[in-house]
Amino acid sequence: MVAAIKAAPELYKAFYVDAVIGDDATATGSLTKPFNTVAKAIAAIPYSGGGVIYLASGQEFVLGSEVVVSKKKINIQPAPGYLVKPILRNICLPAGTAGFLAGTSNMTTGFRVEGSTLLFRSIRVRTADYVEPAAAINNAYTGFIRRGDTTSGTIHADTCEIDLGDTPFMRNSLNGQLSTVSLYSVKVARVGPVVTNTPLIDTEYTPIVFAATAVTVPAGATWLNDMLRGVKLDTNGLPRNVITNLIL
Repeated sequence: MVAAIKAAPELYKAFYVDAVIGDDATATGSLTKPFNTVAKAIAAIPYSGGGVIYLASGQEFVLGSEVVVSKKKINIQPAPGYLVKPILRNICLPAGTAGFLAGTSNMTTGFRVEGSTLLFRSIRVRTADYVEPAAAINNAYTGFIRRGDTTSGTIHADTCEIDLGDTPFMRNSLNGQLSTVSLYSVKVARVGPVVTNTPLIDTEYTPIVFAATAVTVPAGATWLNDMLRGVKLDTNGLPRNVITNLIL
């Protein structure tokens, strides 16, 4: 029995990521040999396991493609002793990028969460700006947290700053997947050069459990179908697809 336990893979990992000196090809993800991308660190965490991903202080980390988080519990936060919050951002891809519908525009990279828990702590999130300002969002795969075809799980942000470009922090569209999203001590700003009223979360009328505590939103912003878009109301004016601690 003891030998079997020792032979079992370690399910909890800690990895370091450095966008300047990191290396995805040969590094181990240790403090002295960090990975270069968040995607590599997430892939290195075992299925059904979990871990913490430490980002180098003050650096910007770009999600260059879709990052699938499946059956994992992951905490993304600054490395110990950080001085400046690291920035984690997604980007829009050119129209016609392989894997997306031909002819669509402003499709983003981002996280696709499947039956997992994804926590962001003490970082700055920056969502994608449009690459084609004249084109509308016409693809389900748009958002820092993007559509998945299974129950996503839990997304939590703690003591973070979320700067909304032209695209939302989360867009959970189609197929009725249930997500749980919670924010604590989060400051939200709208900085999009094209879209001035970007929602924080666009549910597209899919079900969501949403909690917000000590959250600061831009001046003049409201929650109902503004910061939290896609809320379906019943005949009594009560939300049908959202369970929340907020008064909508």
